[in-house]
Amino acid sequence: MEVWLSPAVGFDYANRKATIYGTGVNPIRWISFQDVAQFAVASLDNPAARNATLQLGGPDALNPLQVVKIFEKAGGRPFEVQHVPVEALQGQFAAATDQWKSLSLG
Repeated sequence: MEVWLSPAVGFDYANRKATIYGTGVNPIRWISFQDVAQFAVASLDNPAARNATLQLGGPDALNPLQVVKIFEKAGGRPFEVQHVPVEALQGQFAAATDQWKSLSLG
């Protein structure tokens, strides 16, 4: 959550700007890296977590556009929202030449 809701990837609360990748309608269970770290440490002593795949996420599935609305309401001012179409993202991926290209966009 701290990465996606930061200026590094186009979410700039201070300047009320947000970049939405794709349509922005797919829900995400936003979670803090601190909660993930706490869960990881707690799982070290839990035998049920050994070699298990554990699903983590926040309490509510909110899409990026809903998150922008929450920040607009909290700040009392609208955001300037820019969309990056799925086709543009696929084109960037297809043109990538580094080692990460082998990863799937799933």
